[in-house]
Amino acid sequence: MPSLTSHCGTELQPPLAKSVYFNLCDGQAELTEAASFLSEQLARAAPLASDLPPAMQGLESWMQAGVEKTGRQYRDYLGARQAGSGRRYFSNKSHALYFLKCVSPTK
Repeated sequence: MPSLTSHCGTELQPPLAKSVYFNLCDGQAELTEAASFLSEQLARAAPLASDLPPAMQGLESWMQAGVEKTGRQYRDYLGARQAGSGRRYFSNKSHALYFLKCVSPTK
């Protein structure tokens, strides 16, 4: 089976993750198996770049900064659209509405 590679170039292990998940659901796995899998995945992710704050106390300000950044980017996009630039994110209004409907539960 060919290996899968994520966007950051690390090899993914979907068959293992899937088997751990279904074994847990079926009651066939020990929690130690899942804990071991999780520890391995966290160790693999540790060296990857992240802008998350190192402590929970910084999480609220990190989220607020992300909201502000997104707002600035959207204001810039709207300004460019009003100046005659083409659409950047969606091909038409119905595509945009479909996207908003799909992501709304996460927002």
